[in-house]
Amino acid sequence: MAASVNVPIVNLPSVVASDVARSDLKKVGLLATNGTLESRIFQSAFKNTDVELITPPSELQSELMEIIYNIKKVGNSNFHDIQKLVSEICQKSGAEKVILGCTELCIFDEFPNTVNVLNVLANSIIERIKFS
Repeated sequence: MAASVNVPIVNLPSVVASDVARSDLKKVGLLATNGTLESRIFQSAFKNTDVELITPPSELQSELMEIIYNIKKVGNSNFHDIQKLVSEICQKSGAEKVILGCTELCIFDEFPNTVNVLNVLANSIIERIKFS
């Protein structure tokens, strides 16, 4: 696709994988929709890094999907529900941080042990503009 247009294309999963790989993190969780997980776009982006990408077990994934749909329908969600999910994933899997891989989840970026994909994307675009 990038070859067919005259503007740079920024691949969000690749930018996130590069950003995480540059850190000292070795194991990160991924909170994303079922569709994103099934497409394996983040898993593919992390394939050539030294970072292990952990996806939630099915019971936590079901909870996550409820939270995401609630955000879409109502416009907000319980802060403590997301905090609990992030903590559970870190505790159960040993993940050092959790990627907020769904844009709806990025409203919870105040958690210290998360990676906000929209912030990573924005910083990447700013860096590209500075050096173009």
